[in-house]
Amino acid sequence: MITNTDITVFHKGIDPSTRLETWTRFYYPNCWWHSTEGSVVRDGYQYNNRVDIRIPYDANENLNIDNFEEGDIVCKGNIKIAVKTQSDVSNAYNITSKTDNKVGANPHIHLGGS
Repeated sequence: MITNTDITVFHKGIDPSTRLETWTRFYYPNCWWHSTEGSVVRDGYQYNNRVDIRIPYDANENLNIDNFEEGDIVCKGNIKIAVKTQSDVSNAYNITSKTDNKVGANPHIHLGGS
């Protein structure tokens, strides 16, 4: 599989003692990224901002489908900030779908986001 970028995923969790959000950072150096920008037409949105990401198993160590959930944040590049709330991250997408594609010649995780 051809890759064109690296990504950072911030996985959302809840601290059971404080009931506050926690964000765990995962970095994947070899991914495929394709995004489209939305456009407004007279009748409303023609397209929304959308991203499709494929993360190949053979090019990323310790890749695990459980590290991704709907509502997590995904960013292009190696983002090394400490996240306390979702608003701490700019130029990011929320994960809206995940698929574990282990069958075929190129096993990978496919993420959709907007």
